[in-house]
Amino acid sequence: MTHAGKILRKINDKMILARAEKAPKINAKVYDSKGKIVGSVYEVFGPVKNPYILIRILEGQKAIQNKKETIYFGE
Repeated sequence: MTHAGKILRKINDKMILARAEKAPKINAKVYDSKGKIVGSVYEVFGPVKNPYILIRILEGQKAIQNKKETIYFGE
């Protein structure tokens, strides 16, 4: 897993907005700080150096509630 960034806000029950240190691949798996998969990268937008990422939450999974929680991504 690679450090991805921080949660900025919950958009709804299915999407989270985060700020990444670098652009992850679309559909990359997203993990919480405990290593549990929470979803996948849905969209990447904004500045190249610190892009925003939309994370689609897995069905049946609760969205991360803690703002500023560190997230990670993998293949």
